[in-house]
Amino acid sequence: MQLFVPKRIYGPYIRKRDGRKHLCIVHIDGTKETVSYPKYIAECVLGRKLDPLKETIDHIDRDFRNDMPENIRIVSRSKHSKEDALTAIAVEATCVWCQQDFWVANVRSRRRSTSGPFCSPQCSGQYGARRCSIKIPRAPKVHLERAYNYPDKSTEFGFYFRDHPDLCKLWRYKKYLIDSLPIFRQERKRNRPKRRVKRRRKSTSVACKVCGQPTQTLRNSYCSYTCAGQQSRKTVHPTKEELRQLLETTTWTEIGRRFNVSDNAVRKWAKRYGLI
Repeated sequence: MQLFVPKRIYGPYIRKRDGRKHLCIVHIDGTKETVSYPKYIAECVLGRKLDPLKETIDHIDRDFRNDMPENIRIVSRSKHSKEDALTAIAVEATCVWCQQDFWVANVRSRRRSTSGPFCSPQCSGQYGARRCSIKIPRAPKVHLERAYNYPDKSTEFGFYFRDHPDLCKLWRYKKYLIDSLPIFRQERKRNRPKRRVKRRRKSTSVACKVCGQPTQTLRNSYCSYTCAGQQSRKTVHPTKEELRQLLETTTWTEIGRRFNVSDNAVRKWAKRYGLI
């Protein structure tokens, strides 16, 4: 039984910070969600969502890379936090000053130049005072290995998938489908036929806005500076015959007032046409 049918699943990916697997789920409505790899499989197998405030996924052998159903259980968050909190075991050691045996409850990592261990602050102080006054040789450093108490998770309470063979079988099948997604995606991409896209041949020129002649490039709107100057004129210039008739009857100033230009502009027109 599957809880929901996502639109797409990406992964599984391995986080660099902790090395755990996770999946990127894209739902049908377009929302995205990042889910733990064993948690998503457990929800699909059980057919329900895990309560984020009460339930969580736990690996029995403390190896989060082992995602087989026999190694997965569902416990409460409080019990999971309690069992994963490691408790240090007292280690037997010998004091380097008084040579008495004692138990070290919390083994701390010391620097290289530090001597020890000492059974009490008095022994540590006597050793430091004698070394400063008489210059006795430094006592050798004794390395103590840290030891922790790992509670056995196999005897605690919780929902164990190993007690349900049908769920274990469904877990393996779902795990196989998710693990084969990258291979299937690569094969589908490799076997996908290539689409032939017909590209339209772009023209290298356009028609001039003034005379209609083809331009040199697509960026140009005019074929020459002459057409560009004609398009940027504020008034319509008279032809050569019209200007000749006006010069015979009127003055430069009256012609300029008629075309809304100065008399000097009219002289330039006449000079360009060869009338003066």
